[in-house]
Amino acid sequence: MEHIIIGTAGHIDHGKTRLIEALTGRNTDTIKEEKQRGITIDLGFTYFDLSCGMRAGIIDVPGHEKFLPNMLAGVCGMDMVLLVIALDEGVKPQTLEHMEILSQLDIRQGIIVLTKLDSVEADWADLIEEEVVETMQGTLFADWPRIRVSSIRGDGMEELKKQILKLASEAKQDRRSAGTFRMPIDRVLSLEGRGTVIAGTILEGRVQSGDEIELYPEGQRARIRSIQAHGETIESAVAGQRAALLIAGVKRQEVTRGHIAAVPGTLTDSERLDVKLRLSKDTIRILKNRARVHLHIGTNRMLCRVILFGMDELSAGKAAYAQLVLEEKAVVRKGDHFVIRFYSPLETIGGGFVLDECAKKHKRSDDNVRIRLKQLEENNEEQILLDLICNSKDRLVSQEELSENLGMSLQSLMKIFNSARGNSEICNHDKGKEVFFEMKGIEIRILKGKKTDFFASQYHLDKWYQQIIKWFEQGLQSHPYCCKQTKQTLKREVFQKWENDRFETFLNYLIQNDLLYKENELYMCPTVTIIKDTRFYEIQKMLNVQLTQARFQLVDYRDLCPEEMSEDMFKDILTVLIEEKELVQISKEFYITAELKTELIERVKVWFQENAVITYTALRDMLETTRRSVKPLVTYLDEQKITMPCGKETERKKA
Repeated sequence: MEHIIIGTAGHIDHGKTRLIEALTGRNTDTIKEEKQRGITIDLGFTYFDLSCGMRAGIIDVPGHEKFLPNMLAGVCGMDMVLLVIALDEGVKPQTLEHMEILSQLDIRQGIIVLTKLDSVEADWADLIEEEVVETMQGTLFADWPRIRVSSIRGDGMEELKKQILKLASEAKQDRRSAGTFRMPIDRVLSLEGRGTVIAGTILEGRVQSGDEIELYPEGQRARIRSIQAHGETIESAVAGQRAALLIAGVKRQEVTRGHIAAVPGTLTDSERLDVKLRLSKDTIRILKNRARVHLHIGTNRMLCRVILFGMDELSAGKAAYAQLVLEEKAVVRKGDHFVIRFYSPLETIGGGFVLDECAKKHKRSDDNVRIRLKQLEENNEEQILLDLICNSKDRLVSQEELSENLGMSLQSLMKIFNSARGNSEICNHDKGKEVFFEMKGIEIRILKGKKTDFFASQYHLDKWYQQIIKWFEQGLQSHPYCCKQTKQTLKREVFQKWENDRFETFLNYLIQNDLLYKENELYMCPTVTIIKDTRFYEIQKMLNVQLTQARFQLVDYRDLCPEEMSEDMFKDILTVLIEEKELVQISKEFYITAELKTELIERVKVWFQENAVITYTALRDMLETTRRSVKPLVTYLDEQKITMPCGKETERKKA
């Protein structure tokens, strides 16, 4: 069954409750004082079924100015409104105030119901309706259908039902039934021996018996024992439906009207809201910067101060970007509408909607703040982030920097990114690798640093990588036989301005994506390799001949270096030959061929087959070398775990 929420609005004693009773057969005034005084004090709830199979939940709101906070709590979640105006009195102050509230909350579907037809003459009814038409000109109510009714005699009731049926499908808001459950609480009661009942209109998502929920902003967790809708027990409830949830684990005094029931961990409380604010065109008040006002949002109400951006005061009918500094924590979402009332005397002066629900403190004179809020209003959050990420051409941008530059909390920032990732066809997140997704046709990557996340466009990542390739290629001009560099050299030469965490994160990205290789704390680019020329092969041949001839009479590499070649270039060739396992470095100064290394180890192993200890002298005689060469050879054997010290300094045993 589909659901719709219909609410009432209008001046006190204009017949709202009687109208609902005529529609549904039920009186929504249930409080003893309401029955005694004949006025609605708090919210009343009932329902009736439309002929199309849709169930209409009815919210009856009080009309008296004294109970306006209760009325505001009831408006939350309404899809359609019956704006009630009595034909014997016409438009009254609370009518106008309720109209302003409905306008600020962007409730666009409704019917103007002209009640008490039975108590006036036809001419008077015509006169009042003309007055209503004139009042509605230039407002969103101008095109609302008008129906004259008598709740006592039944005049116009069938026509009203037909009109409700006609508007029902159009009036359903763009509910996010597939989203996460969220329900502002407007009623709380206790069932003795069973638990606490919370009720409200579900704004988003779906909830079912057995689900765990969290009550914001207090943070209590509760389990749903059962769900009722209009007195019937149901297994689940969805957005656009009123529901009463019997919960376990929370006491009656721990929850109140204004709290939010939602999926655990999906909402964040805030003390600052960035908003688009508009004053009523009919208010006589001027809103000054830092003015204290009453804020009504969802079913909650609180005091806050208004910080105006780029101006010192706001006059009737004008709009501005502002920040509401709350005097207590609130839990809302971007796009939620609100109403503000003057601090004293209490009267509705305007309202607006939330642009950033987790805002940071801003400078009032900063033009960028208004630019950002305008983009948020136009739902261009992605463009704001793209501009910041793509305009940072010289380094990765940290999550904190984006948050600071945008004046946006980390939570709000990540919501935008998560939304973009959810809408991206190329989104990916492999374990151990970075996240990448598309925003407005531009590929963005989130790189995981040690302390924070960093952001960059794929274009800039590729550009920085090309700088590395170019640097490696330039290095080959002066060191043609070396294509490896230390991390410190790379940072100093190419990324001097980058902080260590930023540089390390980019380096890890390159390694994870096989764009750089790391070997023994040295880095190399797979696309940049040495070219073995004639000179290289001549040196390779010379070394093989001389080291083979010298055998274990170790020769200092500097004595092998040709006069016309620099020592650095010669060492580069030695390094290449070591990597190719043609040479073995015995110590800082000495090298031998791979064949001699194999012979050395085999001869020592044979020695230990018949002897427990080998001395420097025995090794010298066995290898036919000098004591000067024996010491580095023994050190090498120790490093290779072939031998190990024992007894005297010159003695070794099998490792």
